[in-house]
Amino acid sequence: MSTSPFSRTPSVAVLDNRGLTVRDIAYHRHPDTPDVTDEHITRHQFGSRSFLAQSADPRLHEAGRVNFTYLTDLTGTVLRTRGADNGTTVALSDAAGRPFIAVSNIRTADDGTEDRRQAVTRTWQYEDAAMPGRPLCITEQVTGDAVRITERFVWAGNRDAEKP
Repeated sequence: MSTSPFSRTPSVAVLDNRGLTVRDIAYHRHPDTPDVTDEHITRHQFGSRSFLAQSADPRLHEAGRVNFTYLTDLTGTVLRTRGADNGTTVALSDAAGRPFIAVSNIRTADDGTEDRRQAVTRTWQYEDAAMPGRPLCITEQVTGDAVRITERFVWAGNRDAEKP
């Protein structure tokens, strides 16, 4: 049989009773064996408030592990993401809901403790409360290194002389 590697390879989403995707099923064919279709299932779990709690791709699910776990606040904003390959990221927003600080690249040591030697801390600074609250700059700091401004924002004023 001469089957195209692109035929009969749908992607299927399985929904729970809340309409949340609990399984993503993808079918694949390899050009060397076009008559064989492989099924790859990504599994998602949601908390009681319908926010994504964890995901496991086929590779890690077979090993009994998950790719990502998520911790959210009451509104569903992700506060902590723990990834099997990329470590842990913690992110906090200010009272206006804007990004305030994020610490990424937190590794988990073999004994289960957090290793922050390569952690990157990113902070956002904004205009004063009397101003519109636009971002002014974003800084990054690798643990033990100096703080560096990675992005700076310059805003035009509202006078005719300040407009382009």
